[in-house]
Amino acid sequence: AAAPAVLVADVSGLHDPGADRALVELLDAAAVRWPGCRVAAVLGEAQAYLHGELQHMQARTFRRGQVDDLAAYLALVRRREAQARVVLALSAKGGVGKSSLIANLAVALATRHGLRVAAVDGDLARGDLARLLGVEPSTTVLDLVSDRAPGGIRAVLDRYLLSLDEGRLALLPAPGGALNGGRPWTALTTRHAQTVLAALGERFDVVLLDTPPDLQRSSPFPAAVLGDGSLPFVGLVVVQPQPMERWGARQVLDFVTAYGTDHGLLRGVLVHRNPATGNARQLEKVLGLEIVEAIPYDPRAAAAHQATELVYDFQKKRLGPPARAYAQLA
Repeated sequence: AAAPAVLVADVSGLHDPGADRALVELLDAAAVRWPGCRVAAVLGEAQAYLHGELQHMQARTFRRGQVDDLAAYLALVRRREAQARVVLALSAKGGVGKSSLIANLAVALATRHGLRVAAVDGDLARGDLARLLGVEPSTTVLDLVSDRAPGGIRAVLDRYLLSLDEGRLALLPAPGGALNGGRPWTALTTRHAQTVLAALGERFDVVLLDTPPDLQRSSPFPAAVLGDGSLPFVGLVVVQPQPMERWGARQVLDFVTAYGTDHGLLRGVLVHRNPATGNARQLEKVLGLEIVEAIPYDPRAAAAHQATELVYDFQKKRLGPPARAYAQLA
């Protein structure tokens, strides 16, 4: 009745297609009954064709002899079923692909899955989520919290949300640049941020939050989620394969752990910002963090002239590798 912490199925010594199908049915049933169970399958050369199907079922596949890799995977923090409505992207520095991650997830969840999605730009000083989504806002979250109309933030929230994708996606922009008007972002408190996110969570299926790289300094939004047990969350830590970037990801993990993660869970997303290859499983070993998706390098995005070119069209029948990775993550 109770879910086991791990389930390992080793079929690498079998040569029976019937046993292969039995494995798929077993793991499919386990995924439904035990969503908190970490699942691994050890495959032989003859079962390589199962790799894609098992990965789609959230089972990690290994070859015979990959004992160290298997042990590292099973040692990761136990998988938990997420009940959160708030998903936030975290990184130790800017320019690693965090805002692009939020923008692409927002569009993919809205257009491919029909969810009602709210995207919040919590990088109050430098946020460019509106530019990525192709809109020029006239008001921001600072205008929202400054509105003194009766009923407070919940009553006036709709006035400050930008509607996109036929109403499925709503954006709450940051006041970076000219829209700041000389107003300090400190006018927005942690209590304001908590109220905004809670109100959005009542109206939308999922709330996606972009955060600044200096998590504890230039925005109250990260603390509003991490420090408030009433807002269950999923934190996506953007990781790059270079040594210094891994060190930055470690800083983020330490920062979040200091708040406590009893009401949330952390997962890693490997984003390739240059053609260099990176090993997701090696990053899992180093960081002790499950890498749930790797976004491959896209030379067309690197040569983009407009920010909107960094967000993909998820309504196409055939998606390129980066768009497929975002869609899988969504």
